[in-house]
Amino acid sequence: MSSADQAREPAWAGLEPVATQVRQVGDAWAKRIQISLGHPGRLLTRAETKTRPAPYYHFLPHDGTRPLFLKVVNTAALEAQLAGNRIANWLAAQALPVSPILESYPRRLHADYQLLAYRRIDSRFATASENDLRAIGQLLASVHNGLRALPWGDDIRQASRERDHLFLRLQQQVKKQLLPEVAERQVETRLPDTDAQVIHADLNIGNLLFGRLSHQATLLDFEDATHNFHSPQVDLAMALERFVMVRTSDDSLALQLGQAFLQGYRERIRRLPTLSAQPASILQTLATRSQLLLANSPTSTSVAGEQQKFVYLHDLAAHKATLLDRLWDTLAG
Repeated sequence: MSSADQAREPAWAGLEPVATQVRQVGDAWAKRIQISLGHPGRLLTRAETKTRPAPYYHFLPHDGTRPLFLKVVNTAALEAQLAGNRIANWLAAQALPVSPILESYPRRLHADYQLLAYRRIDSRFATASENDLRAIGQLLASVHNGLRALPWGDDIRQASRERDHLFLRLQQQVKKQLLPEVAERQVETRLPDTDAQVIHADLNIGNLLFGRLSHQATLLDFEDATHNFHSPQVDLAMALERFVMVRTSDDSLALQLGQAFLQGYRERIRRLPTLSAQPASILQTLATRSQLLLANSPTSTSVAGEQQKFVYLHDLAAHKATLLDRLWDTLAG
């Protein structure tokens, strides 16, 4: 992940992950990775590059030991990765289904790159089904229960305040130089803080996997949790957007899926958050914050496409506001 004041490259460019086939690689970067791993095996990736390593790899050892999922990160981004992993380790110690970095990692590949390793999960992405949505709700509730007790939550509260101040500064620049789609709207960058705690803050299809055999849902990627101390409503609204609203245009189906998600959440949450904000307003604020970060990151690739994605999400929240309110009512009732 990039620093907190920059937009980072998303796990997937659009609203759904692209299904691609992995293939074995043997370029110079692959050889560096093999040497770092210390034992032979097949190294697979979705993309092979000559000038820099691909970001993700699968490693299948020849000796039949545990397969690995490998992530190559820029050394400059390592601190944020390790901070997020500290949270994942805390949750793993509470027996929650997350995926922390394996011991003995990171390993240095190059002055500019570090290698991280995770246990490889034979997995699939969430489907638009009531069973999957209920399981996601149960998992999120369990994670919220764990994050509420995080021992260094006060540090994250302070980091969250600093990030909120960043958005206020960016907000002041909107009419001067930033994104026209933001400047033309009423800009809101404040997220609800009722019952505030550490939240995940990056719930999307690419960060939640289901085991193909176990059907266990596992939550990934806690880097954004290191600077997000807000109401759990934020995670709930984001999950409804990314796992329900963008996946069906049928309001009846969206209502069923959303209710399944919220039912699962109610089943596991120890303390239901106060619903102090409208979900559409939360989602529009998140879209605006993302647009501001992108506009503040001139070196980020595919910025224009990403900006349009968040314009779409901002408009989708307005279009689905009534449906979202109905779901909020079922959570409260």
